[in-house]
Amino acid sequence: MDARLDAIRRAPSILAAMHLGMDLAADVSAVPATRWRIAALEAAIDDPTDDLTAIAALHGMARLLDDDAQRRLVGWLHDERPHIREHAVWALAARPAWDGDEAAIRATVDAVADGGLAGMLAQLTLERLARRFPGPAVWLDALQAALEVADTTAARTRLVESIGLLHDSRATLALEAVALSSNDEPVRVAAIAALGDRPVSGAWAAVRSLAGVPGTIGETARLAMHDMAAPVTASRPSRDGLRIGQLYLHAELDPDLSTAGMGETGGIATLLVRLGDALVERPRIESVTTISRGPAGRAIGSLRTPVGHAFAAVPIGSSVPSGIPHAWPGLVDARRGIRRILRAHGPLDRLHLRMADVGSLAGSMAARAEGVPTVFSLAPDPHALIAASERAGTLSRADFGQIDARDHLWFRVSLVRRLVRQARSIVLFPRPELRTQLLELVGIDIAADPARYTVVPEGIDTSGIETAAAELAAVAQVAPKALPAWPDVDAILAQLPADRQGLRAVITVGRMHDLKGMARVVRAWTDDAALAASTNLIVVGGDLDRPSPDEAAELARIREIVAPHAAAARGLVLAGHQSSATVARLLVAVQTGHGPTLQAGGVYVCGSRKEEFGLAIVEALFAGLPVVVPRIGGPATYVTDGRTGFLVDTGDPAAIAAGLHRALVIATDAVRARDARDLVRQRFTIGGMAQAIESVYARPAHAVAQVTGRATAVGPAVASR
Repeated sequence: MDARLDAIRRAPSILAAMHLGMDLAADVSAVPATRWRIAALEAAIDDPTDDLTAIAALHGMARLLDDDAQRRLVGWLHDERPHIREHAVWALAARPAWDGDEAAIRATVDAVADGGLAGMLAQLTLERLARRFPGPAVWLDALQAALEVADTTAARTRLVESIGLLHDSRATLALEAVALSSNDEPVRVAAIAALGDRPVSGAWAAVRSLAGVPGTIGETARLAMHDMAAPVTASRPSRDGLRIGQLYLHAELDPDLSTAGMGETGGIATLLVRLGDALVERPRIESVTTISRGPAGRAIGSLRTPVGHAFAAVPIGSSVPSGIPHAWPGLVDARRGIRRILRAHGPLDRLHLRMADVGSLAGSMAARAEGVPTVFSLAPDPHALIAASERAGTLSRADFGQIDARDHLWFRVSLVRRLVRQARSIVLFPRPELRTQLLELVGIDIAADPARYTVVPEGIDTSGIETAAAELAAVAQVAPKALPAWPDVDAILAQLPADRQGLRAVITVGRMHDLKGMARVVRAWTDDAALAASTNLIVVGGDLDRPSPDEAAELARIREIVAPHAAAARGLVLAGHQSSATVARLLVAVQTGHGPTLQAGGVYVCGSRKEEFGLAIVEALFAGLPVVVPRIGGPATYVTDGRTGFLVDTGDPAAIAAGLHRALVIATDAVRARDARDLVRQRFTIGGMAQAIESVYARPAHAVAQVTGRATAVGPAVASR
């Protein structure tokens, strides 16, 4: 044991220590629980100078078959260190034996009520322990006691939702009582949805009595009736084409992308819609179901057998944020909704998961339960962030726990491990030195099983930009100085006062979010007096009228930046979210000019700290714009530095500004613009991506991933379903 702990302590990097630490639990479970082993683990957990080893030791302690180890673990449920409390709740589910300790039950139920990722882990711990060991009644008593004193709707909703994880008759009666009598609609909705997981004979009458109630109550009841009556997915019939599911639960997607650029509806949302359309044109694909967040009424309407590219909705409680870092409390709803779609649209042949988020966790659990193979798009995230933070000195062993309690780094790295291990095939983004980076960051050697891994560049639908360019050319043939009828573009550019018209433009497109760096771009442009005087800045993205919390925070940062620069502020255009057609016209207008309002020869900038690929960047290249983009991540694989664009440190506004100056110099180079367009046509179209992904979906089953060390679960609570 000392040797294993010492290896974690001596690891050359935080990531290396994390990988060793995640292997420790499997090592511990294979050895007897001696006093010296317990003492060694306890000393590591109580060491305030090394949070990494403490977390690893805590998960190891949970695996020991020993009453003393359990008592100590229960004590850490009340530790003053938040990260130790969170990991103790998580680790509790790994207990090889369980005596129903009341203190542990109360602490777990309290964590459920508190919410967040720790609350989600507590729900899964509760579910696993109640299922593996006799005694749902003790959990029900604790949940009902907490429900009586809970003082927020969100807490009561989570507690009722957790009662739904207990499958016995008392829990069913408790849910019926809440469903029929609660005055708190979100709490009633949680109870009704949970009743849908019960057998028809148990709660059918109660649910049916609510099905006619107007609004969300009745819609949820009708979904619950569907769940009660729906059979478990049958064996797959023999057929020629594949049925594919693809998942993104942080926005509501539709064929028209009506919410593009709002909230979390960024590049991946656009990609899924366009890719689904392209996939159903492929010969081996029968149907594609794009699964996103949506209300219960839309979920009811999406339960039909899919034809072509279908869209299906997963209702997630109104108190659950849509933002990716904060959506973990939606796991139970998400798992139930995805399972429903897998059954209604199935049997699906593949479910494609693309992020280490709550949707992918729920999708992996539902897919495993329904026997649906998964495909996972693997990106070294948060691995790259951890490595960069360690290099910058902002993350160390001593403060890892404090940052982990906020950003859940250990859990997210563990989740990537689970998703890789469970997936039938792995899709990789193009990256410089891909094999070396994945081995160092993620602990995966793709050379050990190369047939399981496929590098697939993302692709864009070029038709919007081609249409805009054709419209422009058609007007120019008739009257060289005439402009196409683009009232959407005119309305955006009309925000520029007369003294700012006729300049070139810098444009950026993306979600209004700190990760996308809109405020950093504004800072770079505003702080450079020459840049602000000679160009206008067009920022496309975000719901300006009803911003989400993340959007509001980024808009506040932008307002703070421009406040001292009145002259520059007159050249800043916040265009908000726009349709893909409008974005295409804007990109073309920035490149070619737009009458007296906009001079030709503009540039595109991406302020993200990193981009795994960068669809908006590829669109800008196809429009003929030089691009200023992150040097970290995927853009370095297709942007020729100094030729088609400039790779810069996008964490540094001065570096962004310098890149913009250099890009403006080459902006009118027609040969450069032609080469960029040719590159996109050859390598980065949505049709080419669909062809590559089709081959991945059609590939036969392969061996599991080779992960350095031992391939371990995300954690017992997460891996249980």
